[in-house]
Amino acid sequence: MSERHAIPLLSNLETAPQPGELPITIEAFHVALQAEREKVLAELRPTLEREITEHVTVQIERTVAAQVEAHRQALEASFDQRVAAGVAQKVQEILEQWRLSRHRMFGPSSESHQGELFNEVEALADQAAGTEDEHEGEPAPVQDKARPKRGHRRALPPELPRVQIEIDVPEEERQCACGTPMVRIGEDVSEQLDIIPMQVRVIRTVRPRYACPKGDQAPVQQPAPAQILPRSNFSAGFLAMMAVVKYVDGLPLARFEKVMARHHVDIPRQSMARAMIKLAQALQPLHNLARDTLLEAPVIYMDETTVQVLKEPGRSPTAKSYMWVQRG
Repeated sequence: MSERHAIPLLSNLETAPQPGELPITIEAFHVALQAEREKVLAELRPTLEREITEHVTVQIERTVAAQVEAHRQALEASFDQRVAAGVAQKVQEILEQWRLSRHRMFGPSSESHQGELFNEVEALADQAAGTEDEHEGEPAPVQDKARPKRGHRRALPPELPRVQIEIDVPEEERQCACGTPMVRIGEDVSEQLDIIPMQVRVIRTVRPRYACPKGDQAPVQQPAPAQILPRSNFSAGFLAMMAVVKYVDGLPLARFEKVMARHHVDIPRQSMARAMIKLAQALQPLHNLARDTLLEAPVIYMDETTVQVLKEPGRSPTAKSYMWVQRG
């Protein structure tokens, strides 16, 4: 108990009975002491409550500040990681775009070499300067199937069909000056590679029908031959040619349309495109068999190419699609 609160208590004790008076009872002293205690507590309660409130407030502020600081540091660390990952990805995209732009500007491409189609002959001839042409020079012996010696052109493939043109000496010139008929003692043979330009023709299939004049029996007729695309006026040879030209030679259907127009045949590229799709559907069983054989191989080579597919169900026209070429 503080000193200033002890004074009132002492003052009460000073009023204790003097000698000759009746002493204060213990109960009365206890009641007085309890009253004094309550009085002191009432005076100290505001101070204690204020100090306790201040102490608790300081502790709460420190705890909250520590938690906020820890949460802030965690957020900063997570944000820094996301920013670093985003920056790394953006830098990678910029580098890829830079490499792609340099490749488009300075690297070889099919479009950049289109201008060289006009001087291709001169360019290839310059590259081959100083070397001997296998299709020029002295003809190699026809009977010799081995590789010709240096200075002789390569023999043409023996499996190609031959059309023989014989240029003989007129009979009146095969008479010796002495009057003796000349005899054949040998011949010189030379071969040239020839090609027949594309022939466009129409296959006309006629199926006669026969019936009894009396009408006692139904007419008879041979069934139509099987076709890859029923009810199509494209033959199997034309479909094969179109598929090879587009997917092997890399010629677009628009250019093949011009090739056909040069032969006075008007076939829209849209019709050829629809026929190509139907042809792929008809050949799907063969594709499945070829793929099953491919998957049985111990090693499969693959090439990934990005393409843009238009009007694809459920996807945007700008979405990136992939085409995988597989080879065993």
